[in-house]
Amino acid sequence: MAERTDPTHEGNHPFYCQYRAVYEYAKKFVTKQRVMDAGCGEGYGAELLAKNASQVVAIDSDRKTIQRARQRYRQSNLQFYIGDIGQLSAGFPHSFDVVCCFHTIEHLKEPTQFLQRIGKLLSNSGVLLISTPNREKTFIEWPYHEREYTVEGFRSLLSTCFADVTLYALHASNSMYQFRDIQAKSVHRIIGWDILQLHRRLPKRLRQITFDIGGAVLNKCLSKTHRDRISRITLQDFSVKGGRLNEGLDLIGVCREPWNIYR
Repeated sequence: MAERTDPTHEGNHPFYCQYRAVYEYAKKFVTKQRVMDAGCGEGYGAELLAKNASQVVAIDSDRKTIQRARQRYRQSNLQFYIGDIGQLSAGFPHSFDVVCCFHTIEHLKEPTQFLQRIGKLLSNSGVLLISTPNREKTFIEWPYHEREYTVEGFRSLLSTCFADVTLYALHASNSMYQFRDIQAKSVHRIIGWDILQLHRRLPKRLRQITFDIGGAVLNKCLSKTHRDRISRITLQDFSVKGGRLNEGLDLIGVCREPWNIYR
């Protein structure tokens, strides 16, 4: 699936670095804390958090993905669960000091309800760390996303459920932006063949399947033609900053004081 970034695939390396950079930022929040990673994907981020946290509970809805994560990352304080993150509060009644939710909320049909459930899972002094793609920087319509957010849209959503919201952005180096430009041009070249825009008329599941197939083929081609460029991208090409939010690849929210604790 194109929406899941397996770090063992060479072509995924730039995006693995991009997504891991947010987990690296989260590390400073989780030392000796009880942590949930909601929508953990391949599990490399949860494994990173577990090096600092007292306990990490990582959840994803895809069975095969969780099975791979359990095989790859084995630590006594790290547990992987298969589950619907939209129903978190039903299965995890205990409080968490930190909940991480990275590149997940854009997939949800009911994001406000999800955030309310997260608020009930947090301890009184708990914090939600949440990221999503910056809609201003996306170059293709992602069929797996229910909606994408601008800076103000993301701030507005988070503020409906949390009294204390601070936004940051994940910025990238010129090397990463140059690679994204190459990728974008390749994608637009492929889409350009569909003069009648037939791909927009397909049922959602078929659009996802064609997206996965096309993504895999493009990934393989770019891995061959731009191998050196891809290999040169590292974690140092990314940084989290509080300014120029509109220019960031991803938006990151640090949220405290859920409204439901006052009700």
